[in-house]
Amino acid sequence: MFLGIKLLAIGNSFSEDATAYLKKISDSAGIDVEITNLFVPGCSLEMDSDNLADNKPAFRLDFNGVNSDRYISIRDALKLDKWDIVTIQQESSRAGLIDSYYPYATELIDTIRQNVPDAKIYFHETWAYEIDCLHAGFVNYDKQQLKMFDMICQSVNRFCKENDGISYIPCGEVIQELRRHPAFDYQNGGESLCRDGFHMSLIYGRYALASTWFETLFGGDIFEADFLPQAEDVINGFTIDSEHVTDKQKIELIKQCVHNVCKQKKES
Repeated sequence: MFLGIKLLAIGNSFSEDATAYLKKISDSAGIDVEITNLFVPGCSLEMDSDNLADNKPAFRLDFNGVNSDRYISIRDALKLDKWDIVTIQQESSRAGLIDSYYPYATELIDTIRQNVPDAKIYFHETWAYEIDCLHAGFVNYDKQQLKMFDMICQSVNRFCKENDGISYIPCGEVIQELRRHPAFDYQNGGESLCRDGFHMSLIYGRYALASTWFETLFGGDIFEADFLPQAEDVINGFTIDSEHVTDKQKIELIKQCVHNVCKQKKES
C-alpha cells in the first residue's frame, strides 16, 4: 500500500507542464509522492463544470509526468483514490478574468469536497504569456505581459479570499520574478521561459513550475532536491535538446527565486 502523498491535478497542458518533473524532484529530496494529472487541451473551469454534469471520460489520465492511454471523467477520477491534495486552475487566457471563474470553480470545489472531504484544495496560479506571444487570448490583456500578470494575480487572490480554505500555487509570480533576471529577460536578449509563447520551456520553465509545486504542496526545500533535467529525459513526448542541458547557474537562480517567492507567500 502506498503511504506517501497522493496528488490529483485537474487541469490541462499547463498542469502538464507543472507536473512533468514533480515526481523526480520529490524523489530526489526523499519525499514519496504519486502525481496524477487530468489533461484536456485548453480546459477551462467552464469545461470542468460541463464535465461534472455529463460525466464523460474526456480527460486523459497522466501518472507521474507520463502520458497514458486511459481517459476518465472528473467525478470518476475523484473516486479513484483517497487524494491528499487536489489542484484546480483556469484556462490560461481567462486566468485574469475573474468573472470567468464563477459559478464554475465553486461547483468544482463543492464536488471535490463532497467526494474527498479531507483533501487540501489548491488553485494553480498560471503565468503571463511571453511578450511576443501569438495566442489569440492575449488580446484579453491588450497583448501586454505585465497587464496579464497583474490581472491573473488579482483574480487568483480574490478568488481564494472569496473561497475560504483555498490557497494557491504562485507559479505566475515565480515566472514573472525570473523574467526580471538577465538570464531570463527575453526582451533584452535573455532566454525565454516559454517554448511557444505560452507553454513553458522544457528545461527551465517546467523545472521552475515543478519546484514551486514541490515547495508549496509538499513543504519541501528545493535546495534539498538534487534532480536536474537531462538530455535523455523524455517528458510527455518531448525530448530535451542536448545542446541546452543544463546550465547549473540558471538552475540555482531558479531555486533561489522559487524559494524566496514561496517563503514570502507563507509569511504574508
